[in-house]
Amino acid sequence: MHFILKTNRLICIAIAILNLFNVVVFNNSKALKLKTGHSDNVPDLNAKEMPFLSSIVKVLPTGGSDKLLDSSAHATAKCALLFFGLPKHFKNLVLPSIRKHIISVNPTCDIFLHFYNISSTSNPRNKEYKAKLYPNDVYFFIEATQIVSENMDDFTHNHNVSDFHQYFPFKQKSWNYPVSLDNMIKQWNSIEKVWKLMVMHEQRKSGNNSINRNDSWYQRVGIFRSDVLYKNNINISDGSAVTARFQNFKLFRNDRIFYGIREHAEKWACGRFGYVDQYMRTDFGKKHLLHSETFLFQLMTHWNISFSFRDICFHRVRATGYIMSTDCNYFHIPSTDCDYLGTLKKNKSDLLIPSTTLLLSPQSRIATTGKSPKPKWNFTASYSTVRPVSGVLHHCNVTTLSPHWIHNNLSPPADSDFVIYASMIGNFRNEEEGISDKLNNLKIADQIPPIPGILFTDNPMLKIYVKGWMIVRVAKDEVVGTIPGKRVTTKRLKFMGHFHPALQPYRYLIHMDTSGKTFRNSKTALEGNIRKYVRCHPQYYWFGRHHPDRTKMEQEIRYMVEKKKHLQHPASLRKWRDWLNEGDKQRMKQANNWLPETNFWVIDTHHEDFLCSWKDVYDTMIKWDIWRDQLVWNWTMRNWKKRIHFFDPGQFKIPEGCRNP
Repeated sequence: MHFILKTNRLICIAIAILNLFNVVVFNNSKALKLKTGHSDNVPDLNAKEMPFLSSIVKVLPTGGSDKLLDSSAHATAKCALLFFGLPKHFKNLVLPSIRKHIISVNPTCDIFLHFYNISSTSNPRNKEYKAKLYPNDVYFFIEATQIVSENMDDFTHNHNVSDFHQYFPFKQKSWNYPVSLDNMIKQWNSIEKVWKLMVMHEQRKSGNNSINRNDSWYQRVGIFRSDVLYKNNINISDGSAVTARFQNFKLFRNDRIFYGIREHAEKWACGRFGYVDQYMRTDFGKKHLLHSETFLFQLMTHWNISFSFRDICFHRVRATGYIMSTDCNYFHIPSTDCDYLGTLKKNKSDLLIPSTTLLLSPQSRIATTGKSPKPKWNFTASYSTVRPVSGVLHHCNVTTLSPHWIHNNLSPPADSDFVIYASMIGNFRNEEEGISDKLNNLKIADQIPPIPGILFTDNPMLKIYVKGWMIVRVAKDEVVGTIPGKRVTTKRLKFMGHFHPALQPYRYLIHMDTSGKTFRNSKTALEGNIRKYVRCHPQYYWFGRHHPDRTKMEQEIRYMVEKKKHLQHPASLRKWRDWLNEGDKQRMKQANNWLPETNFWVIDTHHEDFLCSWKDVYDTMIKWDIWRDQLVWNWTMRNWKKRIHFFDPGQFKIPEGCRNP
C-alpha cells in the first residue's frame, strides 16, 4: 500500500513500512522530465540527493498540474474528498475533470484515494476483455493528501466473495453472474478503505490513536468514483446528504456519489458488510437480494436520512476508452411514500443494523435490536498522565466510553509493545482467592524488559500488591438474552479489549484467563521468550494453542449439547447449529478448522481488518445468544487461516537470524 504526502516545495512519496503502509518520498526541488502518456514506469532517484533514503526510495512522476494546493490549507481543512474504485484513463480523462469540477470548487479539502493495483480487467457487462489498465496514473494526482493501493491477493484474503454469491440478484437482467456482484464487493471494500485512510490521517494529525468525534478533523466529506468523467461543478457544502438526481428510482439509491456532513457520509461509506446478514433476513432482502442500489436504498432508509438530489452529471469511463454518454439521461426522484416503506415502518426491528457496525458518534449510540448491551467501560485512575477518552474510533467501530478512570497507584513497567492482561468479573471461579500469589508467580517485573500487567475486575474492594501489576475497575454488564452479565463483560474485554484505553498504547496483547492451568501455561510461555517468538513471526496476527480434546467446532457444539448443557442455553445453541448446517452444511464446513483453546493467546493489533473479524466473535455471541466463544470462533475467523499460528508454550523455536526483531 502506498501513501502520497505533499508539501509546498517538497513533493514526497516515501517507502517505509508503517503498520500496513509503504510511504514513498521524493524531492521536487529540481525539475523532473516526465514521460507523456501512461506512467507504467517510474524514474530512479539520485541517491546523492537523499542518501539517507537511497536504499528504499524511488521517485514517482508528478505531472498534470502547474501548482499544488498550499499546505497551510490542509492544516486547517475541515472537509475531505474521497475517491474510490478502479481508475480508468485516469490521467488524460478523469483527473482533468476532477480538477476542474471538484477540486477547484472545494479548494481547501484534503484528498484521499484508494485504488486496486491491477494491470488489466475483464467485465463482459462493460465489454471489457482483458482491457489494459494504467494504475500508476493515480500518482499524477499530486493534489492528493494520501493514496493507498491494494492488490487482488490482499483483497481476496480479506473478503471471500463466494460467500455472497448465494445472494446474487438474478432478476437484475443487466447483471452478469458472478462478476457484477464481485465488483460490488470490491466497490464496498474500496469505499471503506479510503474512509479508513482518512480516519488514520486524522489520528496522526491528532497525535494519538483515537479521536473525540466532536473534534473530528473533517466535518464534510465527499465520496466519488475515480473512473468517471465529471461534467459540472460539485460543491460538497450545499447539503447534508446529497446524491446525483439520476439513477434514483423506486427502492433505488444512486451508489456512485455522495457528499454531505460527516455523520451521514460515514453511514453511506461504512457498514455495508456488517449489514448483509441482517438485511437478508428481512422480507425486503429476501425479495431483492444483494443488488447494489437497492441494498443502499434499504441501508439509508434505516438511518432515516433525507436525501437532496442535485443535477450532477458524470459519465462512466470504460477501460476500452468508451464513455457512457447516456449516464445522465435518467433523472428521477424516488417516492419516499411507497407501500413497502409503510410495511417496513411497521416492522422496524427488521431494519435494524446489527451490532457489528457501530458508526455513530459517542453522543448518539446506534439503535440495536435491544439485545446488544451498552458498553460499560467505567473506570477511574490516579494517573496524571492518562487522558480522559470519550470515544475510541476504529474503522469498523466506535465504542462509547465513560471519561472516568480508576487505576491503582502502580506505574506500568517498561515494555512499550507488549502488555499482559486478565479479567475477573463476578469472581466466576472464585479466582480472587490467592490471586496475588498467582500473579506474583508470573514474575513479569523480572522479565527483560519488564512486561506491564493489567487485571480488570468489577470488585471495588479487591486489592493486589504485586510488582508490575495494576488493577483497572470496570462495571459488570447486565444480562443479555440468557448470557450472564459477568460473561458479557469478560467476552467484551477478551474480543474488544484493544478498544480499551488501558490497552490501547500497546501493539501486542497477551491475554490469559485466571485458571490455574492458564497461569502455568503463561509462566512457561513467558520463560520461553514468547515476545521474541512473536516478533520473529510478523506474518502471523494471532498466536494461541490448539484445543487439547477436540479439533472441530462441530465437535465442540455437539459436546456442549450433550455434556455441558448448564454452560449454554440449549435452544440458542441448537438455533446456531441449525444455521451453520443450512444448505448442505456449507457454513459448518467452512468453520470446521483448527479449534483453538482461547484461555491464553497473543494478538498483534496492527492489523485492523483482522481486528474487525476478531471483534465479530463477540458480536456473533451476542447476536446468537452464545455463551462460549469457542462455539463461534472458527466461523468468524474462517478467512484468516494463514494469519493464525498455533504453538506449544514450552517449545518456542526462534528462527535463525532473528536476533533483534
